[in-house]
Amino acid sequence: MFGLMGSGTMMARRTTFEAVGRFDEKFRRFEEQDYAIRAALVGAHFISVNRPLITQYLTQRVDKSGSKPLHYALLLRDKHHAYLKQRGLYQASRMFARSDFWGSKSAILGAAFTGHWLMR
Repeated sequence: MFGLMGSGTMMARRTTFEAVGRFDEKFRRFEEQDYAIRAALVGAHFISVNRPLITQYLTQRVDKSGSKPLHYALLLRDKHHAYLKQRGLYQASRMFARSDFWGSKSAILGAAFTGHWLMR
């Protein structure tokens, strides 16, 4: 559910957008991932194209700086808590979000196995 996903381009049929609903306005980041999860939960399928379709320029913005990406990554996991918990993936998914943000997967996973959680 929370694998790697490029978020620069997402296309869908109008009927898919009508079935899934609008983007969740709580998300300033990860809105595409939330949308893809909700689409998958109602039966959507995904096809990936292995070549660039757009050029995306990185910009510095308030919603992309500091701990904002981590905040929205954890908000995404919290929103889909029931799904993740039912499959025993909730805590691991939260740890992955933190490790992805802090760039130290081995430190966080090691702490999880020893019972010491890294909280920043």
